[in-house]
Amino acid sequence: MGEPNILLDSLLSEAGISHAGLAARINAATSTARRPTRYDHTAVVRWIRDNAIPRGDVPEIICEIVGAKVGRSLSLSDFGMIRRTRHRAAAGG
Repeated sequence: MGEPNILLDSLLSEAGISHAGLAARINAATSTARRPTRYDHTAVVRWIRDNAIPRGDVPEIICEIVGAKVGRSLSLSDFGMIRRTRHRAAAGG
């Protein structure tokens, strides 16, 4: 297990959004999507504690939700939610 995502935790605190509140806002934002989400507070805890990154466009949705509450534009790097790609070594020669 890596370091906790203190960036996300700090921004949620600044925005005055609880873990359950963030999950509910994400679910509301995706409710009309083809694949709506069903997050709860435990998912948000996992994102912070385990520095996990949610699938799909959920990190971008978090930027919009929290950015609106703090009154500024936020990026994925502000949340520590930049996906790192894994490069595979070329097989053979």
